Amino acid sequence: MTGQDWAFSGIVVGLLTIATVVGQVVKRQPHLGLHAAAIESFNGRVRAWWIICSLLAVAFLNYGLTVLLFGFLRSRRHAWATTARCSGCFSSSRHCSTC
Repeated sequence: MTGQDWAFSGIVVGLLTIATVVGQVVKRQPHLGLHAAAIESFNGRVRAWWIICSLLAVAFLNYGLTVLLFGFLRSRRHAWATTARCSGCFSSSRHCSTC
């Protein structure tokens, strides 16, 4: 990896760290009047980005790991696409109670 790659990685980790801290601080302050589900959704998305970035960082260190990772993701995408889901919110049931 070049110096620019390390700088970009540092920026991504820094932004994810800031997003994590902000999400946790807002979660612990209910008097702000923010919707709890929105905060939980934000924190869940930040966790997902941590996982994605971690997997990509590990995969790009080794060509074989990259091939395995994207092969696994391709197989999971196919499994997700063939599962019956609600067309309104994509929950795992064909018709959920919220739509």
